[in-house]
Amino acid sequence: MTAGENGGFVGSSAAPQANRIGDGRLDGDDRSIDRWFDAGAFVAPKTPNGQPTFGNAGRGILIGPGLTNFDFALARNFNFTESKWLEFRWETFNLSNTPQFGLPATNISSPGSVGKITTLAGDPRVMQFALKLVF
Repeated sequence: MTAGENGGFVGSSAAPQANRIGDGRLDGDDRSIDRWFDAGAFVAPKTPNGQPTFGNAGRGILIGPGLTNFDFALARNFNFTESKWLEFRWETFNLSNTPQFGLPATNISSPGSVGKITTLAGDPRVMQFALKLVF
């Protein structure tokens, strides 16, 4: 969970961690690609005089969408002679065509996109056929 621009502090270009003021996790029934976690549980870390500081949110405190993948292949050899045959293959990747979502946006300084999943991490179902002649 990041808090946006560095503001030039600590000589780094990395964004500071946010302050965690709540749990942030949502129940499975409450999650959607438009609201994967409770963005209200995080605020930008500032000192009392408004200077950026380090936040208390750790790395890996929220879990993104899972990955479900099932690949499948069928192959058949057609023998012509002992040393010559034709191999036919049918392969499918992501057989169930389950969408593989990317991670949600975590920059709390972008309130319109924080917690939303806007990318796909994987391909839809892909099939391929192959013929191989061995001689």
